[in-house]
Amino acid sequence: MTRLRLLSNSDALLALVLCVSLCWPLWIVSFPPYQDLYGHGATIEVIRRIGDYPEFEISGYIRSNACLTTLGALCTRFMSVPLFMKAISTATVYVTSFALLRFLRAFRQTSDLTTVLPFLPPLAHHWFISMGMLNYSLGFAFVLLMIASAKRFARLALSSRAIWP
Repeated sequence: MTRLRLLSNSDALLALVLCVSLCWPLWIVSFPPYQDLYGHGATIEVIRRIGDYPEFEISGYIRSNACLTTLGALCTRFMSVPLFMKAISTATVYVTSFALLRFLRAFRQTSDLTTVLPFLPPLAHHWFISMGMLNYSLGFAFVLLMIASAKRFARLALSSRAIWP
C-alpha cells in the first residue's frame, strides 16, 4: 500500500497534513492577514479590558460573532491576541479540512479519496476564511459534519441491524 493510500484512509491525519500545508505561512507573520480578523482582535481587546474603555459596553455574548469573540475573551487570558488569532485560524482550516473529508467519504461510492486530493486545498482554505469570517467557516464545517453524520445514521437505520415493527 502506498503512503498516499495509507494517508487517505485516515481523515484526521489527512486533515492535519492539509492544514499544515495550508497554514504554515500564518505562523511566520505577526498577525494573520485576513480582512476581518483585525476587527475581531480589537473586539477581543476591548472585551478583555472593558474597564479601560468606558465609552464601550458589552452587548452580551449571544450574537453573530459569538464563537470567535467569546472564545477569544476566554483564551486570551492565557495567550496573546495574535497567537489566539493564529491558533483559531489554523483550527478553522483543520476543522474545515476534516469536515470536507468526512463529507466526501459519506457521499462517495468508494472510500478512496486520492482522486479528490488535488481539489481539497482551495475548498479547505476558502474565501470566507481568507476574509476572516471564521465564525461562518466553522459553522459551514459543522454543517458538513452534521450532513455526513445524518447520512451515516440513515444508512445504519436501513441496515439489517435496524429494529422494524
